[in-house]
Amino acid sequence: MYTVDSAALKAISHPTRVAILRYFRAHDLASPNELARALGVSLASVGYHVRRLEELGFLRLAKRVPRRGATEHFYRARTDVDAEGAVRDFERRLLAPEGDRRAELRVLLDASAMADLRVAAHQLYLRMRQLEAEAVTRAGVDGTSRSFAVDVLFVVEPVPTVASCLAAR
Repeated sequence: MYTVDSAALKAISHPTRVAILRYFRAHDLASPNELARALGVSLASVGYHVRRLEELGFLRLAKRVPRRGATEHFYRARTDVDAEGAVRDFERRLLAPEGDRRAELRVLLDASAMADLRVAAHQLYLRMRQLEAEAVTRAGVDGTSRSFAVDVLFVVEPVPTVASCLAAR
């Protein structure tokens, strides 16, 4: 099975790329044009993200179809890549308390709780920036304090159900 590295994890954390990968859970084949309509995102944006997902190995070009003087490209998700599983494993390792690898991150929330969670995520972001500034200050000019680059992945968005994916068709 294809392994997902940290650069790929960072790349697939973009909300549009997450939505594209989720779309492919319910659809075998899709073009950027179809994805743009289904996701409500511009064709230019979807085209860029699809090309990036193909470069990273999450999608593969399945066929080309001539359309009014142009060529429409259709893609499939690679079946040997578990992008969501890789993201979940990465999140568990990153966010689990020290020594505890059992953290579950998928929860059932209503609209009010989602709004509260978004506020909390923003507060966490602001706190991380504050910690970063403090670490830079501690490092000083001589750079004697050891610091680490840290990737943080925190996506707050509803998980589509099979019924909602079918209704979007």
